[in-house]
Amino acid sequence: MRTALVVLITLMFAPQGVADTKKTKTHVWVDAQHTSVCWYEERRYSEGAVIDMFGAPKICARKYPNQDNGALIWRAVDKQGHPVYPEQQGKIRVH
Repeated sequence: MRTALVVLITLMFAPQGVADTKKTKTHVWVDAQHTSVCWYEERRYSEGAVIDMFGAPKICARKYPNQDNGALIWRAVDKQGHPVYPEQQGKIRVH
């Protein structure tokens, strides 16, 4: 009993250095060269920008609609102002 009491008291006052719970902060700097943009006439445009290209409106949109962080390209614009994506093919077949 006496040994258990000594162990309990020792553990209560033991330094907390065993479980280091310091929180470190990480700063992430986003470089403009690594962000996805569309280019036209040596100018950068962000996603959603609409311009007149060769007499037709174009929108800076995702190359693939299911990729949030994929490449951006110029796409045609429908009447509601949304990008027009090509129709997707059927299933992929492997022979």
